[in-house]
Amino acid sequence: RRTGARGGDGVSTQNYDETFSKAEFEEAIRIPGQKIGFKVVPGGREITGEMPEGLDLCAQKLTDGLLPLTDSYPMPFYRMRGKCGWQCVSSITG
Repeated sequence: RRTGARGGDGVSTQNYDETFSKAEFEEAIRIPGQKIGFKVVPGGREITGEMPEGLDLCAQKLTDGLLPLTDSYPMPFYRMRGKCGWQCVSSITG
């Protein structure tokens, strides 16, 4: 849980003294009313469907691709079609 206030520049100042809550984190990153489809492949979770053009929606879907949370980090990604076939990968780490 975080507490804090927004400064005059719009940047929030946070207090991270409280214990991490898995349930609160899941709620914070979940897209209401939407279930992101994925298939588990070596190295992560491949998000099914076309990658959205808008970076905000793309980032939301990649983040939601972390759900359900597991003990290991399931890197969500979109497979992108390159000139030589299915070769390029886009993930939340770039």
